[in-house]
Amino acid sequence: MFAVFAVIFTLLMPIRSFAMLAFALVFAVCLLGGGLQYKEPSMLWEAFLTLLFAACMSWFAPLRGMRGMGVLMILVGVSMAIIGAFRLRRFLRVNPRPQEIEA
Repeated sequence: MFAVFAVIFTLLMPIRSFAMLAFALVFAVCLLGGGLQYKEPSMLWEAFLTLLFAACMSWFAPLRGMRGMGVLMILVGVSMAIIGAFRLRRFLRVNPRPQEIEA
């Protein structure tokens, strides 16, 4: 996946204004493909959120180009951490820690 990003960013480096949208599109397609393959709804939500963040940020002129790509990476990382925390919480509720018995 890193190779795909490297090639796309190398080709799009002269057109820096499209860097954020290219990152969002490639990342969303990867998440969408993985979510459909593994039947994982959280990956589908991440693909949707990535496109939503990119669409919202493309309206703001200061957040276009490389700066916008950095902000988008941070937003995607934060949303992944939040979704991961909810999944971990649900897992821990279903699988509680076993009680230790004193001998």
